[in-house]
Amino acid sequence: MSASRTYRRGLAALVVLAPLALWTASGDDFLEYRTKHAVVETVAAVGATQDYGGSEWRIDRYDTWAGQPPDAGKALTAATLPQGTRLVRVRVALRAKDEAAVKALDRCTLELVDGRGRRWNPGAGVTAARRDVPTRCNGTYDNAPQVAQPFLFEQDFLVPEDAAGDVDAVIRLAAEKPARLRLRLR
Repeated sequence: MSASRTYRRGLAALVVLAPLALWTASGDDFLEYRTKHAVVETVAAVGATQDYGGSEWRIDRYDTWAGQPPDAGKALTAATLPQGTRLVRVRVALRAKDEAAVKALDRCTLELVDGRGRRWNPGAGVTAARRDVPTRCNGTYDNAPQVAQPFLFEQDFLVPEDAAGDVDAVIRLAAEKPARLRLRLR
């Protein structure tokens, strides 16, 4: 047997055996790590209100367009959207129960997730539409969430056409990690 052939076989054995040895050595430690760092996801049915992070959350509105939304003016046309995409606008209603819940909204994110696990963040500058509500969970300087008061915000997403009808909204609060809230849209 040649030296190069022996070398290749030894290298192949190392590639297989090294991960196996590490797995065996870590044993319960790896399983314990996975258990401690498991993502806890609360799922709310379509139209339902769900408690999360000291606030009540629900989807107020969900719209999707292949072209220009009615309020986009001349800034967005069907030609400006990439081919094969749809614009999805999600409006979320929340009601913070106390000051701690309002503070937790400072580190809040909304994303869309489809049934295959693909994720989309809000599209910066997707539309130049005039909005009657803020575009962030924590509001704006002159329109911020208040304790026990209803608050609305909305965000726009560009998603592939095949995913537009199969997405859910996922809310994450930094203070609640690794827990998250999934609001069903359909």
